[in-house]
This record gives sequence, structure tokens and C-alpha cells, in this order.
Amino acid sequence: MEKNKRKYIRIEKEDQWEMIDRLLTIDEYKKSFNKLISDALDFGLPLLVKCRFDNEEQIDESTHTTKLVRKINGVDENTYNIIVKLLKEVILNVTINKSILCSLFETKNIELSGERVNRKKYKEGAYRDTPEYLINYEIKGLNELRK
Repeated sequence: MEKNKRKYIRIEKEDQWEMIDRLLTIDEYKKSFNKLISDALDFGLPLLVKCRFDNEEQIDESTHTTKLVRKINGVDENTYNIIVKLLKEVILNVTINKSILCSLFETKNIELSGERVNRKKYKEGAYRDTPEYLINYEIKGLNELRK
């Protein structure tokens, strides 16, 4: 492969251009776009190769078989899959708890208003809606987490 071959790339993501423009304000890059891109490749290319190809052989003692396990930042991919599965389980449990608490809140609100709670509706989960002020509180909290 010819090492000094000229290649062209298209950068379409606006946030990438913003980062490039910011880096171009540094003295060493002001006059050399090529140096900036070369430094970016020096920094990021090894990380990309490691992410895509950093596999490790593991021998299963019970069957004495060898398999390749992909590593991401030194941790095998299966660990991340387990974490994602557990997080989904936590989200499911939180959703169920939220629904139960909202039902209890709504039924107590009905009782405090002097009305009777419909047992059938309660069993069917008709009172599970989150009160509006808690929805607003949740949205505010999620927005703060995204900052």
C-alpha cells in the first residue's frame, strides 16, 4: 500500500466541525489542518482499533474449548451485556414500584376528597397515573442529569 496516497474525507456532523473549529484556534493547528487531523488520528485510531479488535482467548475449563472474547476498555463484552440486562431489570422494577405508589397516592387523594374508591378500578390499575407535579419534577430531574 502506498503510504503517501492522497485521500479525501467528508465530515458531515456539525458537532465534529465545531470541535475542529475550536482546535483550529490553537497556534500549532492554525496553519495546518493536516496536522490537526493527523494528531486526531494518532489519538483516536488506536482506541478504535482496540475497541474493534482487542480480543482475548479464553479457555472454557469444562469443555476445554477456546473462544475469542472481545474486550472493551479491558473488560469483556459479556460483562457489559450482563450490566445492560440488570439495568433493564432495575428499570422494570422501578416502573412497577412507581405505578403502585401512584395508585396508592391517587386512592388516598380520592378518599381525602370524601369519595369512595372503586375497588374494581383499583384492582385493574386505573389509578396508576403519576400526579402532574411529579411528572414535572421527573422531567426537571432528567434534564439536569443530561447536562
